[in-house]
Amino acid sequence: MNKIIGYEFEQKRIEEIADVLKNKEKYQKKGIYIPKGIILSGPAGVGKTMFAKYLAELSNAKLFIFTPSTGENAHLENATKLKLLFEEAHSSTPSIVFVDELDSYLPDSYFITDRKSDFQATLLKALDGEGYEGIMFVGTCIHYEDIPKQIIRSGRVDESIVLFHPDVETRTKMIDYYLSKVDIQTNFESKMLAYKTSGFVGADIKNLINMASRIAIKHNKTCLSIDDFMECIYTIRHKDIKRDNSDDEKQRIAIHEVGHLVVGRIMLNKSFDVTIDSYDCIKGMVSSIDNDNSSNPDDKDYFLAQITTCLGGKASEEYFFRSTTAGCYSDINNSLKIIEHIFDCGMFGFEYLDYSRADDRSEWSNTQRLITEQKAKRILNKCYKKAKRIIKRYKYLIVELTNILIDKTVLVAEEANLIFEKYEI
Repeated sequence: MNKIIGYEFEQKRIEEIADVLKNKEKYQKKGIYIPKGIILSGPAGVGKTMFAKYLAELSNAKLFIFTPSTGENAHLENATKLKLLFEEAHSSTPSIVFVDELDSYLPDSYFITDRKSDFQATLLKALDGEGYEGIMFVGTCIHYEDIPKQIIRSGRVDESIVLFHPDVETRTKMIDYYLSKVDIQTNFESKMLAYKTSGFVGADIKNLINMASRIAIKHNKTCLSIDDFMECIYTIRHKDIKRDNSDDEKQRIAIHEVGHLVVGRIMLNKSFDVTIDSYDCIKGMVSSIDNDNSSNPDDKDYFLAQITTCLGGKASEEYFFRSTTAGCYSDINNSLKIIEHIFDCGMFGFEYLDYSRADDRSEWSNTQRLITEQKAKRILNKCYKKAKRIIKRYKYLIVELTNILIDKTVLVAEEANLIFEKYEI
């Protein structure tokens, strides 16, 4: 039986569907029909294929997996293959016809003459045709809205389940499960690692445990620590290996990132992991480890605190080096996105909304845009001044954190928090 960790509501729904497929006669006597199809959608690696296999196992149905063709005439061959797969499934009911990444074989709704329409026509014929009782179609995709409406209307694909990124509790269970598969002890709580892996799916967690265990074995270690996972976390998150920055770069990068760390601690009361290693085009980064299940305040003050935190790196560079680098561009850009969101939510009143999309208001919208830009600049300057005040007040703390970060290249939140406690923060 496939092991599914977490996703209790989704598992329950799959079990209900499986019962209908397994005991179709019981349901048919009551006038209840077997759903013809189901779409499983969600991020890559979240476990959609595993759920399809779980459905087959629970219902005692044979799983027929579509294997696509490639090449110049693939669109025609795939349509033929799908037809033959349904015919093969018909000879062994109850059965499930499974197509992974279904949207990649279907035409875009804007291009009606797309050659992929042959595949769609074949699928629609199978879903509508008689003689396919006892066959359930299961397709997966990342975005449910990418599936044409003709397919997902009731009477064809009747069911849809969206699989989201696992929450911190589910990630904790996944970490415990995959750690139990390796013969290496640990000296940390799994939940600590779960906090640091926000946005990871099940496949990422499995890969993380495997990578960290390989590193431990390479260094003849018998016990995994949280430090063994930090390099792997960033490698998986950014899909790139770690690269060291030059000694000249490390000082400025560390000052910049610690500026975010300290301002974020003061303004948002959050804990962060920090690194000055390079991944892809990123020279250094600060990652929040807060519980991603908890809801942040959705008010103006919280968003302004976020902007101040974004500008903490620039403020720290300016205070210690009397200059700033191009690395501040993304921080300013992120700040402007937050400001735009605040305006769109009307948190500063309707006068700062941009009506440029409205018809016949071009002159008035230009004036409105100027007012909005001026207000955005005032917000940026106010938040930047606040960030600079924090940097100046805690300059000795920043120096201490910077020295540690340069030495270790990675500063975990737990260690940083101990230093914050010395300064009563």
